Amino acid sequence: MQWGSSRFLLDFCVGFQNEKYGLNICGEGGEYETFTLDCPLFTKSVIIEEFETVMHTNDTIAPVGYINFKKFCLLKKPVGKILNLSFELNVDENQSFRDRMACYRVRSPLAHLMDLDDLEIDLGTVTDGDNFDDDASENNSIIIDQTDGQVCFGELIETDSVSCIGYPNGWTWINSLTGYWVDDKSPVIVALEKLRDLLQERNLELTDVVAVTLYVRDMTEFLNMNAQYASIMCRISPPVRVCVEIPLSEYTPILIDVVAYKPPSKSSSNSNLPSISKHTMHVQSISHWAPANIGPYSQAIRVGDIIYVAGQIALVPGTLNIVEGGIRQQCRLSLRHVSRIIKAVDPNIQLRDVVQGICYVTHTKYIHAARTEWEKRTNNAIVDYIVVSRLPKDAIVEWHLWAHRHNSRFEYEETGCCVDNYRVSIRRRWNYENNVAAIVTYISSGSCTSLSAITDSLETSTESISAIGLEEAFRYSLKRLLRGEPTSTPTDAICSLRIFYKVSQDQKPICRQLINATLNNLRVEYRIVATVIPVLHLHHPNTFVSICALRHNT
Repeated sequence: MQWGSSRFLLDFCVGFQNEKYGLNICGEGGEYETFTLDCPLFTKSVIIEEFETVMHTNDTIAPVGYINFKKFCLLKKPVGKILNLSFELNVDENQSFRDRMACYRVRSPLAHLMDLDDLEIDLGTVTDGDNFDDDASENNSIIIDQTDGQVCFGELIETDSVSCIGYPNGWTWINSLTGYWVDDKSPVIVALEKLRDLLQERNLELTDVVAVTLYVRDMTEFLNMNAQYASIMCRISPPVRVCVEIPLSEYTPILIDVVAYKPPSKSSSNSNLPSISKHTMHVQSISHWAPANIGPYSQAIRVGDIIYVAGQIALVPGTLNIVEGGIRQQCRLSLRHVSRIIKAVDPNIQLRDVVQGICYVTHTKYIHAARTEWEKRTNNAIVDYIVVSRLPKDAIVEWHLWAHRHNSRFEYEETGCCVDNYRVSIRRRWNYENNVAAIVTYISSGSCTSLSAITDSLETSTESISAIGLEEAFRYSLKRLLRGEPTSTPTDAICSLRIFYKVSQDQKPICRQLINATLNNLRVEYRIVATVIPVLHLHHPNTFVSICALRHNT
């Protein structure tokens, strides 16, 4: 029986189950209905004057019965007991409940955010370059035409560059999936239909998708994209999702990467591999706890020990509007959302159990504040900071994070090397068993990549990195990611890469064709799935390539 079935079909199915298995049509116990007789807000109490107990099945082991209320009356309450007030209260019973409550103070949605300032620390003197609380609509003047607000250029993404690799334990990665107009089909529909076909080729379904990242050209189409996305993706327990706007060409206005998981079949040759369960948290109701989703996605999905979290922006839960107060308030609220979501998935998980993440901001001047707000909560995770042109609901910060239930057992290291005149800096985290590892790599000109030196200027080398140099830098990153794996090549481990590169009107320190050629060379030795993503800026003006990579074999 499916959702939305008719009552006639429901009666038939329940009756069939009763005849075949002896299941009771009233339910199988432990089910109760609540009838409210009194409440502090009521001006009268409901009094039950007459009722009867009806036994539907008088079984000695599992009796089934219900109460039939036959007669009620209303008892007027003393004025002092209405709303538990000790003072005199004039109650007009002819008024509606809303009108009667109008004179009482009710906690507003913003009142639930009063504790955001509890973690306030001294961020030092704010300079003009670090004026964090500027208007959120002030985007990077380098790439935005202020006359009409449109991106002045866009990167054309290869339509045949999709990579898809599955692991015997059930994990599958699909990267660089593009969408474009085909007759009357929108780019979102085209991309998701391609995704569905790729999944079916590997005996997977859309319900097996765990996480989706959407890189789009025009965030003003967010509502339309949501409707198109929901028409194809599963509505029950959908995957988590992240959506950001990046400089893409009008010919390839959407870029997608996907993670899916399906337990190995018991009849397959991989049946001896451990099967792990998938748990989804999909909250659509509005509350003051954390924001309901503003699209067809789940807040979090846990697969085994790994928790994928949907991109979090600073939505006020009670209104679903962006909180006021600039970058600091948006960071605090969005990080509180992350903390509450992962704790709801597993009460033993906290924000410090995040392993790796990406913080998307809409201006370079927000990076310092975002990094400070993150690090005063935890230093466990390796987080990259990426500047994009726009975020959902015109937020100025969005957190894209994943956590592990045993993050306390992860190791940490910082390494680096020099390639020609360029510096390769790597931060790496891996667990004790070495079946989960993550890195963040920066390829920068010069030797100074200190975050404290961030400015709004572009201090890039005039000399582009060579193909040999870039391959050496990528190879070094892959070796660090795979450290501890068997040394024979090609390795069985899958390396999932998000490669961000900086573009601007004035300079292109590196082109995506060079990156793609380098990846193709490395695929001879390594199993790589990669998405190459154009962005406005990276964490430092001298950094022109940033790699967020992941490997997990569980």
